[in-house]
Amino acid sequence: MAVRTKRERRKAYWRRRKLIARILKWGILAAVLLGIGYALWITYRPQVGEAIPELPSVHIADSSPLPEFNSDPPTSGTHYSSDLRPKFYHEADAQRLPPNPQGFILHNLEHGYVVFWYNCALVEDCGQLKNEIQNVMDEFDGIKLIAFPWDSLEAPVVMTSWGRRQALAEFDPAAARTFVIRNRNRAPESMVP
Repeated sequence: MAVRTKRERRKAYWRRRKLIARILKWGILAAVLLGIGYALWITYRPQVGEAIPELPSVHIADSSPLPEFNSDPPTSGTHYSSDLRPKFYHEADAQRLPPNPQGFILHNLEHGYVVFWYNCALVEDCGQLKNEIQNVMDEFDGIKLIAFPWDSLEAPVVMTSWGRRQALAEFDPAAARTFVIRNRNRAPESMVP
């Protein structure tokens, strides 16, 4: 084994330092590019569900009468300036709310929420349906998610986000997850909590 001089050792040390600096520089650049790519994908990924023409987002006083909507349940339009807490609302919870809860829920949608509207009259086992919806909500820690009973539904579950609607004749957890992933935080004021 040849003995290296002090000068050779110094050159080898600086070569290693340059190599490490180059690797770090390219690694940081790759991480930044991946981050930008991911942010663009999140922003521009296609939404799922039926597109419902968006009505103007107008805030009105909480007790005011609401106009007609272009879908049931509504996906956009004039609504109250207050919202509902994100949670699973059972029938008894809904009865304790002021009239026209859709006016509050539309405010949630405007902020990027996804709502699971459900109609227990259309299923044999409502407890199972509620558990399946709750399980999906729990997978996302309930963040920006609401489940709400709605008697006028023609399907057991209809999921909505701002300007989007997807009806499910049978609850499909995979479809529900996809709807949440693709549509949550895709609204006029989605960056507002």
